Amino acid sequence: LGVTILNWGNRGMVNVSDSFLIKNLPQSTRVQEGLALLGDPKWINYKNNGIWEKTIPKNHLELVSGMANIKELARTNTEHIYKVNVQKQAKFEENTWFFPGWEIFVDNRKIAIDYKNKIHPGVMFFSASKGIHVIEVKFNDLPSRKLSELITVVSLILIGLFVCFKKYLNNSS
Repeated sequence: LGVTILNWGNRGMVNVSDSFLIKNLPQSTRVQEGLALLGDPKWINYKNNGIWEKTIPKNHLELVSGMANIKELARTNTEHIYKVNVQKQAKFEENTWFFPGWEIFVDNRKIAIDYKNKIHPGVMFFSASKGIHVIEVKFNDLPSRKLSELITVVSLILIGLFVCFKKYLNNSS
């Protein structure tokens, strides 16, 4: 919490805009800095690709093969929604690193994700058949994370009850 409060003060001192980030992205490592590499998925192959971003993707969702028009409808950190008009069976590249919890739905049907592509390992690839489709790319918490959050909430409640009970006992004696 203390580090977060310190960062609030620094936000007013450094002017970081989207254009600044886009301009400087090729100079950043794809593993961020420090020990971030330890938290990256094992299927991202740094030996073949290096740790530097070579090119910035032009779009969040790109057509790899086939014929399709893509329109981005909405995008948050955990949900990306597109409308695609596929004229011929198409393969797409969602320029987001895969991590367990990411799922792709075509017209509300969950489909398979290929994240072991040899050219862009770790990036999500998927296919769609001819037609107009709504593509939803969603990140959902894994059961282990949900359990961890539940344990945290229960622990905080128990600690609060313990503190209140201890004060009650001290006041009554």
